[in-house]
Amino acid sequence: MFWKKIGIITKPNPHIPWLYTWTSAACLANQINGTAVPLYITGREKSGASRIGIGIFHLDTFRVTNLSPLPCISLGDRGMFDEHGTSYPSVLINNNTYFLYYTGWIRGTSVPWYNAVGLAKSIDGIHFKKISESPIFDRNPLDPIGMGSCCVIKETNMWKMWYTSFSRWKKLKNTTKHFYYIKHAQSTDGVHWTPSRHICIDFANTREYAIAKPSVIKVNSTYFMWYSYRGRTYHIGCATSKDGIAWKRRDHDLGLSPSTTGWDSEMVCYPYVFAYKDALLMFYNGNGYGKSGLGIATVKKNELHNYL
Repeated sequence: MFWKKIGIITKPNPHIPWLYTWTSAACLANQINGTAVPLYITGREKSGASRIGIGIFHLDTFRVTNLSPLPCISLGDRGMFDEHGTSYPSVLINNNTYFLYYTGWIRGTSVPWYNAVGLAKSIDGIHFKKISESPIFDRNPLDPIGMGSCCVIKETNMWKMWYTSFSRWKKLKNTTKHFYYIKHAQSTDGVHWTPSRHICIDFANTREYAIAKPSVIKVNSTYFMWYSYRGRTYHIGCATSKDGIAWKRRDHDLGLSPSTTGWDSEMVCYPYVFAYKDALLMFYNGNGYGKSGLGIATVKKNELHNYL
């Protein structure tokens, strides 16, 4: 297998309210200083509300310590876009300021939920304040149904976002089924975004209906994107691109599949990939979308050379 799975690094903790159930999507900031760095984790309260909290991730031992007793950003007030949840953090540092992009949730009626992207900032990477009570990226003429999880990077003077865009909802007998894929947007300030019509990662076949949680890095002149894709259950796929717009799916070359047994045997999802020294590391979730915990896998950077 291309990736070497290390195992679970942290699990839900009923003694920490924001991490009561689920230890879901997690990320680091784009600049790594030292071997003990803030880790931004999506958890869920007992009520089911998703929250973002912080731990310390030790790069040399793969341990997580010092989980914060409280979430790092608040939920929105009644009727706001993030009243019922904040999740899927994407964090970068620009001019000594931490930008924490997140997905806000509010429950719906004809559909189960509505999503939009919010932004909070911090000077120390621990104490965050939302820049607005409204989303910075919401439904628009090119994304009329909604958007969700995103990945943001900055290159020179241009900010780039890859995000989950809803294509439709389908009414079934006992539920409503979501369909979404991954698109691209750009910004000159990291706050005001212009979406594109182009679909970066589309459905590969009629069985697929959900492609989400992009994680993008650039190695030399090639962009690599890892993401969740599903038919019956989630797998982690990968695509490559020279311009960040047109992508070639390489799921079987560079992706991650469930194990034969254990905590990630039913599914793998919600990847976040980052470079450290001579390796790439991936945070990911297993069974139950994070109910079983947050794990990590690793691969040597030089193994990417065949795909550049």
